[in-house]
Amino acid sequence: SLLARGDEWELARGRLMPSPGGAPPIEGRSAFRESLARFAADVEPVGGALQAAILRSPHAHAAIEGIDVDAAYEVAGVRAVITGADLAGLCRPLANILTEGAPLLPLATDRVRYVGEPVAVVLADSRALAEDGCDGVTVRYHPLDVVIDPVEAARPHAALLHDDVGSNVVHDRTFVYGDPDGAFGEAAHVVEHAAQFPRSTAMPLETAVVTADFDEGAGQYTVWSNYGGPMALQTVMAGALGVPIAGLRLVVPDRIGGNFGIKQAMYPMLVLMAVAARHVRRPVRWVEDRIEHLLAASAGSERVTSIRGAFEPDGRLVAIDLDQLENLGAYVRTPEPAGLYRMQGNLNGPYDVSHISVRNRCVLTNQLPSGLNRGFGGPQFFHALEGLMDRAAAQLGVDRAEIRRRNFVPDDAFPYECASGSLLDSGDYRSVLERALEHIGWDEPPANDGRLRGVGLGCSVESAGNNLGYMNLAGDPDSPAVRSPKSGAGATATVSMDAFGGVLVQLDSPDCGQGYRTAAAQVVADELGLSPSDVEVKTSLDSASDGWTLTSGNYANRFSTAVTSAAAMASRRAGDKLRTLAAFNAGVHPTDVEFRDGQAVVRGETSGEPIRRLGGQLHWDIASRPDGVDGPIRETAVYAPDIVARPTPDGRISTSFTFSFQCDVARIEIDPSTGEIDIVSYVTVHDAGRVLHPGLFGGQVVGGLAHGLGAAIRELVGYTAEGVPTATDIRSYGPITAAELPPIVVDHLETPSPHTVHGAKGLGDGCAILAPAVLASAIADALGLDELPAPPFTPARVWRLVQESL
Repeated sequence: SLLARGDEWELARGRLMPSPGGAPPIEGRSAFRESLARFAADVEPVGGALQAAILRSPHAHAAIEGIDVDAAYEVAGVRAVITGADLAGLCRPLANILTEGAPLLPLATDRVRYVGEPVAVVLADSRALAEDGCDGVTVRYHPLDVVIDPVEAARPHAALLHDDVGSNVVHDRTFVYGDPDGAFGEAAHVVEHAAQFPRSTAMPLETAVVTADFDEGAGQYTVWSNYGGPMALQTVMAGALGVPIAGLRLVVPDRIGGNFGIKQAMYPMLVLMAVAARHVRRPVRWVEDRIEHLLAASAGSERVTSIRGAFEPDGRLVAIDLDQLENLGAYVRTPEPAGLYRMQGNLNGPYDVSHISVRNRCVLTNQLPSGLNRGFGGPQFFHALEGLMDRAAAQLGVDRAEIRRRNFVPDDAFPYECASGSLLDSGDYRSVLERALEHIGWDEPPANDGRLRGVGLGCSVESAGNNLGYMNLAGDPDSPAVRSPKSGAGATATVSMDAFGGVLVQLDSPDCGQGYRTAAAQVVADELGLSPSDVEVKTSLDSASDGWTLTSGNYANRFSTAVTSAAAMASRRAGDKLRTLAAFNAGVHPTDVEFRDGQAVVRGETSGEPIRRLGGQLHWDIASRPDGVDGPIRETAVYAPDIVARPTPDGRISTSFTFSFQCDVARIEIDPSTGEIDIVSYVTVHDAGRVLHPGLFGGQVVGGLAHGLGAAIRELVGYTAEGVPTATDIRSYGPITAAELPPIVVDHLETPSPHTVHGAKGLGDGCAILAPAVLASAIADALGLDELPAPPFTPARVWRLVQESL
């Protein structure tokens, strides 16, 4: 590994294992900070806040004929009731890139379109009193027809969610790269596969927490929340509030209690609480409960895919044709349709394919709006692509691993330019595959004892550092918003030293539990010759004072790629100033100074000047400094890779600037009498470039696998035909627990990325992306199915598959 000192884990013999000495104790100020860890709900940033409770729709689709709030005011302690009518003049619809005819407001006005949609907000002296006040609000509804199935919703005569749009299909665009028609016309084999991927959600440790205040004199809203970004949505929020960006100050604490993408969906609630604070002229506070989270936060999008592959006689894939129908729920919530377009530049996955066509459609249904969920867009896409590869192997009589070998991007082809525009930076895909097959014992003959056994295989590419420009592909090419050029996937970091030589690092991404402070401290310490305990890392974000860009935030694997690169760049600038000062003090050239064990040492000498003292000198003795050193250490670096450009006129774009590769293999056994799946072993092998911290690497891989297996075996945001949610609490949703994880082998192969400072790529989403496809492959193998089944693979669903296969 690149940065392995003092870690709890080490990579050995192809497995992630505890190091012999265990984890060293946390020392210094880091230990103090860890002992005081607090989340957003533990912090009251402003006194006197009223507590908010939200009244939500019990109907999937209904007209609002009237709202009576008088009884709510009879509850002692209730101070205000806010309905959609009260938003007039205070809030505009939240913008999206697809349509203006389906306006999204924080509260429903004339109609509700999913169970859980906010209808009113009650503000009271306590949350309990506010909930009592909600019981006093009477809403008269007129139920309307409901449409849940995305295929049905796309039909011309389906129940219409938004009359002004005229159709539930709010996006329909086709892209052609190369000559797919010609390739299919000449193909020796055409393989077809149909895939459906359902909705699941993230279930972070802490739900949404929002506190808002309005300074009437300054005309500024201040919102404290555990919002994870991206900060591009601040422009959407400010626009809805009718203020410039400076008129909306966002403050995010050091810890946001988990994210996995879902906390981007908070932004309508940030606007709602901001408007509520202005309406009552007092601060307001809302803490989302778990039922609200499941009903109305967001869920990963459902996708129905038809995919065709054109194959040569030897099994080489030469063309892909995709038809993707994305279920966005009841409204288009920015940044959607991000999930549909995240893979647009890499529609070939890890395979060498020159000709691609894709039709992308987005449809609205009476479900909660979709949003980012770990690996967003990846699970849906690779379930279809890997299903095609398995089906092709069966149809052509080729081993499933062999057909992938024949089609991987060759080792000598990197950097590889995909037909749809992305640049795969580096990789050795075959070696990763071989290592995974060796761990699982792929060539071992199956036991012949009559039990239902299967082995599943899947490969994927994981993008990191999203180029926001890919969103322009989804919009109307003639609209001003789309014509405005967009690109970028950068990060901002600041390294400063105080008057006593303490080192502080400010990052532009909140930490949701991935160990950002640990890894960033290691990066900066290595650059400056310090111990990580000497470095304080700040991941809180205040948009009024901290450095940030529209791409800032906690999403899309940007930490290990963009954020750490920015931190290293800022550290090197700080190091240059410190080295110059040390050389000035010692009367030598700066190139003669090196950092070692916390000191700036002249080469050839055994000791030198403490780096902390040098940092303090630039505060205390500003007159004694050399030319080129302008003052105390405060170095800000912006990492902005230039390979992420705006889309080309024909729709080609590099959607990210690093691309990891992964191969997962699993062995399963199925109990035919119950449909229960026993995952006997699971192997996951990654090429995520250089590993910044082995312990964090292992945690991210296992955490991602828990997400992926949960979505694969039981987690489902489902609805009845009437639009009633089937999971409304933790028990009915049933997230997977640590005790249920199977035996896991984790391995890693490094091909450094040339686009990041340390050669690191993205990590963490890979198993969440791939595990459902791998389990589907194993089930199909065990039961002899022609196509990969759709998750989740609950015992009841698997039992039915067993009966159908007999």
